[in-house]
Amino acid sequence: MRTAMSDSKPSQTLSRGNDFRSTQSNPRRAHIAAILSLCAIAGMVYGIFVRSVGFYWDDWPVVWVYNSLGSQGITRYFAGNRPFSGWIYAKLAPLFGISPVGWQAANVGVRCLASIVVYFLFCELWPRRKDLAWIIAALVLLYPGFTQQAIALTYLSQFSSFLLFVTSLLLTVLALRSPRYKWPLLLLSLVLGIWSYLITEYFVGLEFLRPVIIYLSIAGQVGFDRKRLRDSVLSWNPYAAAWAGYVYWRSFIFHEIHYHPIADKNVSYLLSRAQHNPIKVLGGLLINAVHNVSMGMVGAFMRPWTPDAISPGGGTGKIAWLIGIITVGISLLTVRLLSTSDHSSPTTDCRSQPTRTYLWGGFAIAVAGACFGGLPFISGQSAFFASVLSFGDRFTYPFMLPACVGLACLLAFVLTRKSLARVVLGLIFFAFSVYQVQCMNTYRHDWLGQKALFWQIAWRFPSMEPGSTIFVDGLSESVGSGETPGLLDLLYKRDDRAGNLDYMMFDLQRFPEGRPSYKPSSPIVRHLRSFSFSGNTSKSVVSCLAPDGILRVVTPATAGELVQGPSLCANIAQISNPEAVTKASDGIPQGPLLRLFGSEPKHDWQFYFQKADLERQQQHWDNVVQLGDEAMQKGYGPTDASEWFPFIDGYAHAHRYQKAEELSERLLADSPESIAALSSLWLRCSHECGPDSPELSDTLKRLGSKLILSAPHSDPADESKGASEVDPKR
Repeated sequence: MRTAMSDSKPSQTLSRGNDFRSTQSNPRRAHIAAILSLCAIAGMVYGIFVRSVGFYWDDWPVVWVYNSLGSQGITRYFAGNRPFSGWIYAKLAPLFGISPVGWQAANVGVRCLASIVVYFLFCELWPRRKDLAWIIAALVLLYPGFTQQAIALTYLSQFSSFLLFVTSLLLTVLALRSPRYKWPLLLLSLVLGIWSYLITEYFVGLEFLRPVIIYLSIAGQVGFDRKRLRDSVLSWNPYAAAWAGYVYWRSFIFHEIHYHPIADKNVSYLLSRAQHNPIKVLGGLLINAVHNVSMGMVGAFMRPWTPDAISPGGGTGKIAWLIGIITVGISLLTVRLLSTSDHSSPTTDCRSQPTRTYLWGGFAIAVAGACFGGLPFISGQSAFFASVLSFGDRFTYPFMLPACVGLACLLAFVLTRKSLARVVLGLIFFAFSVYQVQCMNTYRHDWLGQKALFWQIAWRFPSMEPGSTIFVDGLSESVGSGETPGLLDLLYKRDDRAGNLDYMMFDLQRFPEGRPSYKPSSPIVRHLRSFSFSGNTSKSVVSCLAPDGILRVVTPATAGELVQGPSLCANIAQISNPEAVTKASDGIPQGPLLRLFGSEPKHDWQFYFQKADLERQQQHWDNVVQLGDEAMQKGYGPTDASEWFPFIDGYAHAHRYQKAEELSERLLADSPESIAALSSLWLRCSHECGPDSPELSDTLKRLGSKLILSAPHSDPADESKGASEVDPKR
C-alpha cells in the first residue's frame, strides 16, 4: 500500500541511507527488525504487568484443583469440558505451580509468538508486502476486541490453540511453495491444525480461511482462475476431512459436563430445540451471529476511542500514553524499514494490478473469517463490551485474525497519501496500545482488590468450620460469575489432598441458577464439574462490600447498622450466623491463598475494623477498646461513619462512656440516618451494662436529646420497639 510504509519511486528508495539499503539487500535483517519490534511492543504493553497481576475468574478453580489433587486433578477437572486442554495444563502446572507470575509470562510469550507467526504467514503469502504483513501482526497483538490478557491461566490454552492454528496455516503455505518438503510440511500442518481444534473449539470456524489462503498461494498475483480454484479445493480436502471429523465428534459424540445446569450446548442440543420452534431458534441464532460478527469485526476497533478508555489522567494514564508514543515510534520505523526492503519497484502502487490482487485477497480472508469465525458460538453465546471486567468480549476472539487482516487491507486501499497514512497508523497504534495498557492496569487494581478482600476475610474469620458459606453483596466478577468454588478452600486448607470442596462463596448480585432458600437450615448444594459442595444456610455468613472496600458482616442484631448498604443483606440477615462459622480470634488462615497475594498488607483501618468486629462478636470488649485506641492513635478512621458501630459498642460495654458518646456524636454528624440503629445500640447497652451506673445514666441523659431513648429501667423489648419507631422528621 502506498502509505507510510512505501514510496513508489525506486530513486526515493535508494536515497534513504545506508541502514535502509542494508535492510533492502538483506531480508533477514528486515525479519529480525520485525520480530524485535513485536517483542518490544508486547513487553511494554503486557510484559510490564507480569508481576503485578494475578488470577481471575476461571483461573481460581484450576488453581484449587492443582493445589489439592495435582496434575491428575487437572486432568479430571477438564475431562468433561476440554480434555486436551487439561493435558496441556497438567504438563505446565508442575513448571509454574500456583504462582501467577509464570502463567502470566507464558501467556505474554505465546501471544507475542503467535503474532510473529502471523507476520511470517503473510510474508510468505505476500512476499513483496512485508510492511502489510507486519501491520496485520501488530494489530493482532494489540487487538482491542479482546481485553482479557491478564486472565493468563484460563486463556493460555486459547492463545496456544491460536498459535498452533496460524502455524498450521504457515506450514500449509510453505508446503505449497516448497515441493521438496511438501508432504512432511503438509502432514505437520494437518497435525497442528487438528491439535488446535482439540485444545479448544474457539478457532474451528477459521478453518475456512485455509482454502482462501491456499488459493492465494497457488494463484499468486493472478486473478480468478478456475483450474487453480479446483487445485485449491483438492489441496484443502485433507484439512476439510479432519475438520468434519472433529466437528462430528464434538457435536454428536462428546458430551460436555459442566457446572451450569444447561451443559450440552452442542449441535444435538440445538437440533432438539429447533424441533419445537425452528423459526424462533434459527432466527435467534442468525441475529446472534450477525451481532457477534459486528462486534468482532467492527465494534472491537471502536472500543479505544472513548475518552475514558485512553484518558491520560493519573500516574498510570501518563505511563500508558508514554508507552503509546513509544509504540507509535517503533511501529512507524518498522513499517518504513520493511517497506524499503519490499518496494524496489513501482508495482506496489495500490492502483496496480498486483497490489490490488493482494488487497482483494486480504478482503477475501476477512470475509471468510466474518462468515465462519463465529461457528463455535452457534449455540447462542453473545459478545458484549459492558466493561473491562465483563468477560463477554472473549466471543470476539475468533474474529481477531480476519478483522485485523480486513482493517490493514482497508487502510492500504484507502490511504494513498504517505503522510496521511502515517498519521492514521500512528493514531491507531497509539489508541490500541494505550487501551490495552489501561485494561491491564484495571486488572492490576482488581488484583489489589482481591488481596484486600481475602485479607479482610482472614482477619475477620481466622478459622472457618468446614461446610461454611459466605454470601457477599458486591463481589467482583473477577473471582467468579456468581459463585467462587475453591477460593476459600485455598484460604483455609493448608494440606488438602482429598479434593473436597469444604467452603463456598456466593455473590448475591449475580447468583447462579439454583438459588438456595434464604431460610435457616436450608441445604446448599453446588457442583464444580466433577466436584461438589454441600452446606447449610445455618452455617453461613451474610456480608457486603462497601464502596470504600470494607467487608461488612451483617447479622440479625447489626442489620440496621448497614445504613448505606444494600437492602438484600438486611432482608436475609436472619440466616447469618458468624458464631457457627468461626470460633478462633487469633492467627491467620494457613492455606496457600494469602501467600499468592504477597506480604500482609499494612494494618490500616480495614484491619482494625475487621478485628474489632470479630472481638465484638465474641464480646471481648477490652480487645475492641484496645483496637479502637490504637487505630485512632495512628490516625485511622472510616470513610463510612457507620463503621464506628463496633467501637461504640465496645467502648460502651467497657464502661468508657465518654468515648462512646464522642463517637456517637461523630456518627450522627456524618450519618444522621444512623439514628435508629444507634438508639437501639444504646438501649441494648443500658440493659446489658446495668442501670445502676451513674456515668451511664448521665451519658444517656445527654444523648437523650439526640437519640430516641426510653428510660433506662424499661423493658429492653419495649426499648427496641421504641428505637425502631423513629420520627421521620428527626
